[in-house]
Amino acid sequence: KDGTIQVDVNGVPLQAYTNEDIESFARAWTGFDRTAARGNIEQISRGSTDNRLDPMQVVPDWRDPFPKSNLDGGFIGDKYELCVDVNYKSFLKKGAHYRLLGGSSSPEMTKDPSYFSDPANSVLRAELDPTSALYLRLYNGGDYELDVLLENDMTCTGIECNVDTLRVVKVGNVYYEFVEKPCIQLAFYRDAKRIQGRDNRKQGQMCANPDLPHAREACCRGERYREVRSASTSYLYDGERMTFSTAAERCGSLCMFENVNNENWWKKGYHWTPKDCSILVKINSEGYIAIVHDTDVAYINTIPYHVQEESTLNWFRVFWDVDGVYPGSSDSNNCAANNCKAMNDGSCLCKTSVTESPVFSDTSAISVTEVLSQLFIGASGPPPGSVGTDIGNGVIVYKLDSIVDERSVFEASDDKGRVFFLKNVRSTVNIEGWEGKIPEIYEAEDATTYNVTVKSSSSATGGKYIDYDLESYLEWNVAVNTPGTYKLSFRYALDSHPRPLSIFVNSVEVTKEAANPTIPVVYYGGSPSADKFPLQRCEGDCDNDNHCADGLFCKQNNALEENPGCEIGSGNSRDYCVDPLDYTHGVLFYPTGGWSSDWLNTDPIEIYLAAGQNTIRAQVPVGYKDGPNIDHMKLGGITAELLQPASFRNPPHFMSLIPDYSPYGVGEMNLRDALYETDAVLDHYFYQDNVAPFLCTRMIQRFGMSNPSPRYVEACSTAFKSGTYSSGSASFGSGEYGSLEAMVAAIVLDNEATSSSVSMDPGHGSVKEPILKVLALMRSMEYQTKIPDTL
Repeated sequence: KDGTIQVDVNGVPLQAYTNEDIESFARAWTGFDRTAARGNIEQISRGSTDNRLDPMQVVPDWRDPFPKSNLDGGFIGDKYELCVDVNYKSFLKKGAHYRLLGGSSSPEMTKDPSYFSDPANSVLRAELDPTSALYLRLYNGGDYELDVLLENDMTCTGIECNVDTLRVVKVGNVYYEFVEKPCIQLAFYRDAKRIQGRDNRKQGQMCANPDLPHAREACCRGERYREVRSASTSYLYDGERMTFSTAAERCGSLCMFENVNNENWWKKGYHWTPKDCSILVKINSEGYIAIVHDTDVAYINTIPYHVQEESTLNWFRVFWDVDGVYPGSSDSNNCAANNCKAMNDGSCLCKTSVTESPVFSDTSAISVTEVLSQLFIGASGPPPGSVGTDIGNGVIVYKLDSIVDERSVFEASDDKGRVFFLKNVRSTVNIEGWEGKIPEIYEAEDATTYNVTVKSSSSATGGKYIDYDLESYLEWNVAVNTPGTYKLSFRYALDSHPRPLSIFVNSVEVTKEAANPTIPVVYYGGSPSADKFPLQRCEGDCDNDNHCADGLFCKQNNALEENPGCEIGSGNSRDYCVDPLDYTHGVLFYPTGGWSSDWLNTDPIEIYLAAGQNTIRAQVPVGYKDGPNIDHMKLGGITAELLQPASFRNPPHFMSLIPDYSPYGVGEMNLRDALYETDAVLDHYFYQDNVAPFLCTRMIQRFGMSNPSPRYVEACSTAFKSGTYSSGSASFGSGEYGSLEAMVAAIVLDNEATSSSVSMDPGHGSVKEPILKVLALMRSMEYQTKIPDTL
């Protein structure tokens, strides 16, 4: 704080920043572009009409969305609130921000497809109830304000009660855009769900946080193949986003759909599916990481490149809990030793898990420095119902049930006057491997086969797949070094009702328990009366899935197949409603929407393998005429601990990783969050500890003192940070950090600037800068530049 250069134990000056810091902050300045030319600017450079006069604009799609480390061993976004804590109905909370759009309904801080702004297209916007408190505040008696900040929490009315968030609202004859407050997402999270676009052949199949409103609903029942082919929607306004739980509640059932109905296709975007999704991590030799989303690939290259296992090059720095210890950090601590996958680029691909734990459990001796250096997740304020206790040292802790745990919030102020509310929790990413076997793909066409047909498809991983027939099977030979439990799944395609396959491991059948007890069938005749619908489990005769209750499908019997969960043998050609969960075979395959291009992975089942060679057979059950089309089998170990435990603090980021795609305006990378991140970077520069002594030293030198004393610099720095400076009875400054008035007053009114005795010191005064010395010499010599005629 006094401008003295800090040194290490060997007397070597400490670096304020490194090349790694420069690289990290450079990524924060990606995405800037020149604005379009204006009519009153005539400058054209090299044929370009770009505007070189006005400030540059941010193009969100060009912005690097990944976490960025700061200069303090943390990340840009530290101490901001989590979006999962902010988002739910935040549009009704105190401080909610609305911007007047006027007669246009197109948002400016987020983005809608361009089709929404075409007058020829009918777009449904959220129209507020004229009696709602939100409407009355925005309407303001017809005197519309450019910016509105809600003064109090409001109660919902009408559509406000049925949505998770708002984007653009209609108030009278004008539109307002709701602008969410700054918040951060964590790069890794639990219970991730897969999202995908309106068509499962399009890029955009990736993981999403189920607690954030980042996708839409797609209503369909997974056991009904006609619904899988074309899911329906029930959004309340065009472009609506919702959380996974809201989508599931609104639909009643979500499924892995092939398409969302194509009516007004340009209104569709990302949609939730019930499929679990895993977030993996790639780690390079320097300890930098890249995020990988591990999910099904329904067609070809449908996972976005920036989170795809092979293609992602988006490395960023994290701070390992044990410095220098991570998979791949040494020859002995390599990928294989940690049961991680060795990638072609030399990096390690590993599994992850996320844990949240309280940082402090005892508040007897906690300092402000400890709170500010160990708590990184912000809070809006004290938790509702908590009791605050001033524990001294400038720290207040707010507790629930008189316990200091992960629900507690600490209040503390830094030396720059900022007040922070911080959650007493640390989110940690733990690195894990696969026990016994890295996940490996076994192509169906490479298996030993019986009575199957090999067919070609460009979307199959090996270019081929297997079409089952009566009593057919596939059998693979699998070698493992370690006996134990392994996870088995299949990539398949199926465009009919659910079908099972029997799984045999070393000739022993793998079965599972039925979800329901077996009950007798009830037959109402070939055409049941209307009062019998919907038919319940084991009731018939049904003609299609719509005759059955939710969760059931109409089992079209071919006189050979069983009716799961029903007391009836083969040979009965009547059709009954059955529960697919009553199949006891090894694996049940749900409809995917196609036979050769709409691929899905089954949920993994656990099997036991012996050390050495094993056989795995997938066979059409006795009495069944065929099965799903199989692309490949996938086999991998269960979760394993590392050779040397490795973990890091979960890094935050402002920008969503969900990219845009046609019809362009459906992703979550938006201008609002890019600007918030830019503001956070500028704030980090501004509040960095070196700023005050750096500015003070430079300003004092410009005022004629090349060698200010440490005391002089510290006095100036204190004035800059506190925002006040007093001299005699006079006081200067705004009282806020960064006050230039207080800083300049501290410079010009200090004893070193005003005392005549100081001028007697040989070290006092100003030395000209080298360039000024040279210029002065040249002027004294009456130097003139002569340009050679030969140039």
